[in-house]
Amino acid sequence: MSSERPTWAPRLPRREIARLYETDARGIVNEDLVNEVGYGLFARCRSVLAVEEAYGERKVQCPSCRAQIRSDPRKDKIISCTACDWSLPWTEFRRTTRRKCLDIGGTPELSQTFKQWQANLKRSQGL
Repeated sequence: MSSERPTWAPRLPRREIARLYETDARGIVNEDLVNEVGYGLFARCRSVLAVEEAYGERKVQCPSCRAQIRSDPRKDKIISCTACDWSLPWTEFRRTTRRKCLDIGGTPELSQTFKQWQANLKRSQGL
């Protein structure tokens, strides 16, 4: 039985975002920086949405096999994946999200916009 803890994308350093805007303002396209900031923001948004789903919709993605798990977010409960035998107490899951600024911040519109954008991206890539 695995008890691997979920990991979350880190916050993007403000200096990287500022650098992107500054180079763009000078008419310079730094593709490496565009990719770094773009993928960083994409990963961070996915982490925020995953945490929102865990707490709001009671769905957790298994960090081992990526299966969706229905869960009960009470302190005494265990999150268990029947697909791969992964499990973790809810209290431990909550610890992985603490002090990481992973809440949606009262803007559900942002969540819906990102989910729609992600769905459109998958469709355009044939996924």
